[in-house]
Amino acid sequence: MRFERAVSNQRSAVSFRKLQSAIRNRQSAMTLVELLVVIVLVTTLVTTVIPILSPGGDNKRIREASRNLNAYLQGAQARAIETGRPFGVAFQRLSADTERGADNAVCVRAEYVEVPPHYSGMDSSSLARVCIDSNSQQLALQFVRLGTANAPGTDMLPAGYDVDLVPDRFLRPGDTVVVGKHTFVLGAATGNFAGRAYTPIDSTSSGQGYFNTTGNYTSANYPVFSVTIAGPDSANLSFLYDSEGVAVGQQQLQASGASSTFFATAPTPYQIQRQPVPAGGEPLEMPGSVAVDLQASVFTSGLRVFRPSYASIDSATNDFVAMRNPVMVLFSPQGNIDRVYGLFDNAGQPMTPQNVTSTLALCVGRRELIPPKQTEGAAALTAPMNHNEPINLERDIVARNLSETEAKVVMDQYNWLNLDSRWVLVGGQSGAVSTIATSGVYPGPLTATVDQQLAAAIENASSRTTAGGR
Repeated sequence: MRFERAVSNQRSAVSFRKLQSAIRNRQSAMTLVELLVVIVLVTTLVTTVIPILSPGGDNKRIREASRNLNAYLQGAQARAIETGRPFGVAFQRLSADTERGADNAVCVRAEYVEVPPHYSGMDSSSLARVCIDSNSQQLALQFVRLGTANAPGTDMLPAGYDVDLVPDRFLRPGDTVVVGKHTFVLGAATGNFAGRAYTPIDSTSSGQGYFNTTGNYTSANYPVFSVTIAGPDSANLSFLYDSEGVAVGQQQLQASGASSTFFATAPTPYQIQRQPVPAGGEPLEMPGSVAVDLQASVFTSGLRVFRPSYASIDSATNDFVAMRNPVMVLFSPQGNIDRVYGLFDNAGQPMTPQNVTSTLALCVGRRELIPPKQTEGAAALTAPMNHNEPINLERDIVARNLSETEAKVVMDQYNWLNLDSRWVLVGGQSGAVSTIATSGVYPGPLTATVDQQLAAAIENASSRTTAGGR
């Protein structure tokens, strides 16, 4: 009995010690819920800290964006070849959404566009003639057709012709019109021609820039559209009829006649090359803080895609006027660049659609480095060079004797001088699309202006190995 009692006491002691150990282990262990909370916190911390500590974060996004843009352009090129009609990419200005003039050169979204079929009237009897106001030398386009609905002299047309109808809001300012061998561009101004009004709807109304011709046919029976000369040989126009439709021989473009009258060419077959329209499909969105820098994009011939100018300054707000029109690059069915829309000249005036043969270099960089910089403040708004040339490397770096480190800080404020930027190249004649890193630009007299800097940044474009291209 004494032995059994001893054994029992010993077993009880052992069990008690095991129980104590189990309690201690339970107190120090983590539950499953606590473990999951720790994992979530660690994961969140890592994903937050790594982009901050990684100096190549923006650089990687720029490379990714340039590759995506490369592929997007090649997709447009393939569609042009497949459909047999010009197809391309519209680079939307951020200012169209923000209404800020400083965003005119910022593009964070690109969309596919296509050119509608050319329009030459409803049938083979549809014709057009060019008119000239004998006083102002203003040119206008009138659509006519073969017919005898109106008696000669009542519609101011030659015998055998009537006014032709054009679908309402079908045409837009900027559409190209070929009449015979002469090329014109439809104008956008509201006004009158020889006492007859024409009213194109501006971009702020529901018509979105389409001509509204309702009423012209019934009230004046003389619809006209203002046009500007686009071809170099347009001065050789021969005006054969006066304002009553009576033959007057041949008058040249410089002709001046009686007051309140005009001359007109003979009715001729025509072709309207309409501007690109959205083609559908998914747009290309730039990632994060990356954008296409339209201010830094340039053709190797020296033509700038966008050049801020004092002519586009709003004096009331001391800011650039917000632009809505995109820059559009169209490929031909042969795969080369067909033409480019939405460019402005050095005076800030819109240019007619440009046929180009040189290489287009699109700059992909950081969005915050794009806004035009006003170096002298509001007082310098009348000086165009302060906008066209935001940095002068000779003046801002060399003359100030900046060290290499200090110079890099200054140059890194501009995408075309920042070595993280990428250039997406599109061959004007070959249509080849590639991507390269930017070249280092050496500060000096030969790189003083922005035009010189852009040329230096892409000077090796034709011979360099592509970086991130396809």
